[in-house]
Amino acid sequence: MMSESNQLSTPRALDQPVADAIFSVMTEGYEFAKKGETAVAGSRMQQAWDMIPEPKLGWDISTIAVLLIAKFYRSIGDYTKAHEWADRFLTLEHLPGDGAPFILKGSIYYEAGDLAAAREWLKKGLEVGRRRAFSGEDPKYLRLVTEPR
Repeated sequence: MMSESNQLSTPRALDQPVADAIFSVMTEGYEFAKKGETAVAGSRMQQAWDMIPEPKLGWDISTIAVLLIAKFYRSIGDYTKAHEWADRFLTLEHLPGDGAPFILKGSIYYEAGDLAAAREWLKKGLEVGRRRAFSGEDPKYLRLVTEPR
């Protein structure tokens, strides 16, 4: 399944054709999800992850792949799997001021209906990454932590 053993300290560049193939399979997953075929979509996302050589988290595409898979599961309402992938995303190295891991976690809680937990995580994302960290995200996440209750 998902092995993090032997994680490299410095990610290596995955050959471009392999990376392209991985992202192509992920795109297929999103397309199946749009058609309501979530089981097939989930298998495509797992297939994409399986295509990443060991150590899974030792490649330049690992971080974005984990993020996209977490967002995929959030988008289809599988919040348990979304949290699993978001937790993995939290363990990866991020640049200082990167609020994305916290915003991702908060957005999953938000979509699952746990607004108290969502507020805590999104607030942390705002503290770490400021408002710019929310660009590209649904504005409702930022509103939750900036507008009065």
